[in-house]
Amino acid sequence: MRGFAIALGCLILTLVFAVAQFPWDRLTPWLVTELEQATGTRMEVAELGSSWAAGGPAADLQGLVLHFPGEAPIAIDRLRIRPALSTSWLDGEPALTLDLALAGGQLTGTLWPTGAAGFDGSFEDIATADLPEFLDLTDLPLDGVLSGKADVRQQQNRWVGDVSILGNDGSLILPGLAIALPFDQLTADLSLREEAGLAVEELRFEGPMASFDAEGTVALDAAGRPGVLDLTVTVWDVDPSLRGMALSQGFRLDSNGEAKVSISGAVSAPRIELR
Repeated sequence: MRGFAIALGCLILTLVFAVAQFPWDRLTPWLVTELEQATGTRMEVAELGSSWAAGGPAADLQGLVLHFPGEAPIAIDRLRIRPALSTSWLDGEPALTLDLALAGGQLTGTLWPTGAAGFDGSFEDIATADLPEFLDLTDLPLDGVLSGKADVRQQQNRWVGDVSILGNDGSLILPGLAIALPFDQLTADLSLREEAGLAVEELRFEGPMASFDAEGTVALDAAGRPGVLDLTVTVWDVDPSLRGMALSQGFRLDSNGEAKVSISGAVSAPRIELR
C-alpha cells in the first residue's frame, strides 16, 4: 500500500507539473495558425486561458474574432480547443477537439482542419437567424432552432458524409410555394454524396398548416446550391384553408387532405406530378 501511495502521488505531481509547465504560449499560436490556414480567415484572441480536460491540455479562448475575406468580422464568445485523441496524427493529419458557443447554442466535436478537412460532432440549440453571414442557410431556406449531429469530410472540393437535424419552431420554403410553411418540429436524416449531391434519407415536417414526409435526392453544384430535384413527398394533415392553394400547385388532395406526389425538375421550375 505504501508503494502504491508513493506511485499515485508521483503520478498526481507529474500531472500537476505538466499542466503548470505546459507550453501554452506555443500551443495556441500553432492552433490559431492551423485554423487560419484551413478556413482562410484571420483570427484575433482577446484572452487566453488554459485548463486540463479529460483528453489532455486545452486552450480556452475568450473574445475570439474571425476575419473572413470580404465578410464582416464574426465575434465568438468562447472556444475551448485541444489536440484530439485520434489515429490521424500518425498520418500527419492533426485532429482537434473543440467546444464552441455560436448563435445561442453549442457545437462540440472533433475537427480535422488540414488535408481532408472534416468534422464529427454535434450541435445543439443553434438559431439559424443568428448564424454568421458566411454560415447562413440561404441555399437551404430553413429557419428555426436546430440541433443534431454531423459527420462530414471534404472530398474533391465537396462535403460528403451524414447529417441529422432536429428543428423546432421554425419555417421552411418549399419548391413551388411562395410562402414559408411554419413547423412545430422537423426531423431529417441527410446524406451528402460526391456523385448524387444531397440524399434525403428521411424527412418529416409537422406544422400547423400542413405536414409531410419526404425522401429522394437534390443535385448540388460545386458551390453547394441546389439543382435538379428527385423527391417523393407524402402530404397529410393539410389545413382546409390551404387546399385551394395546394390544388393550384398540383397537389390534388383526397377527402382526408392527403396526397402523394413526385417533385422533379429544377428548384426554380419544379414539376409536380400526382402518384
